Amino acid sequence: MQKCTSQTLPLIVTDDLFKNNKTWPLGLSVNIYNILKIDTGVEQTFQVSFILKTSWYEEKMRHIEKDTIIKDHDDFERPKLQVMNAQGIEIYDEKMKALKGGLMIYKIKYNATIKENFELWNFPFDYQPLHLRIRATSPVQNIVFHESFRFGGRDQCKFEDSDLADFEFREDLTRVIFDNSKQRNEFIYQVVYKRSRAYYYFHIYLPLFILEFITFNIAMLNPADNFADAINIILISLLTQITFRLGLADILPKVAYLTLVDYYFLLNIIYSLFLSITEIVFYFIEVERDERIYYFLVLFGSWAFLNIIYFLVLACKRFTFADCDEQIRLLAGKTNAIIMKDVHFIKKKEK
Repeated sequence: MQKCTSQTLPLIVTDDLFKNNKTWPLGLSVNIYNILKIDTGVEQTFQVSFILKTSWYEEKMRHIEKDTIIKDHDDFERPKLQVMNAQGIEIYDEKMKALKGGLMIYKIKYNATIKENFELWNFPFDYQPLHLRIRATSPVQNIVFHESFRFGGRDQCKFEDSDLADFEFREDLTRVIFDNSKQRNEFIYQVVYKRSRAYYYFHIYLPLFILEFITFNIAMLNPADNFADAINIILISLLTQITFRLGLADILPKVAYLTLVDYYFLLNIIYSLFLSITEIVFYFIEVERDERIYYFLVLFGSWAFLNIIYFLVLACKRFTFADCDEQIRLLAGKTNAIIMKDVHFIKKKEK
């Protein structure tokens, strides 16, 4: 993503905040107060409850002496905005207020199902950036998005709660982006979730690790010292792993490509096949049992080494803003972005 300087957006001068014929400066902030569901399966959606707050200066309310609740919203022209990546959206509360000095505050509560481009290659070690993509839809209003200018200050977007048990919120990766590369400005609000991994460690990786470890030990010791018994033990282990994988189909993502879980299954299955082939070769060339152990130790050592590398790489991997940009490009095309902190407010110089 190309990051621009604050010069890309026009500086907002205090007297220019009132709507004019050229542009309509609009403050915008989002409060996501609950993530209800993240569906990384076939639907590729998440369900969210959020408050969208817009603020602008209204000329005819400029001289009011006290804050006023606006009951008839049709008396004022409201900004026409749309959540572009919403599959379904429900409005259940609207409030408008005029503050002393002419600042209008308009709040809307939404429940929405949002379409997302999830990245599941690293499942279950995946991070999922979730985006609300809001666009000004009226070419007549000529809206320019800026951070909310309540009393000329900041009203940061914020996140409050989540009902998800299988995801963890990453506050350090929350950000707000103003997109000025299109004819009509866009506002993108991003929160990032990390999938909780403990369940997959204890219910998938640990059972598979123990099963393959036992298979190696039995193959090396081979107490019956019998070819048929050794092959039967390895095949039973192989079939158990395949059955175990099929039994987990309901909790794994329905995707057409291999995830990290699938690669770990394949790793153990391949080593079980190697053990079977090694037993067959040793049977026909009549290798003594004491000599077999060295070959099995080489296989076991390489398997243990790959397990260590696998989990070390996953433990050391860090997720950054740069990793989120691909999802934004898929969501909204190439973005010419300004982060909220780059937008400035200045006072008009007196002549």
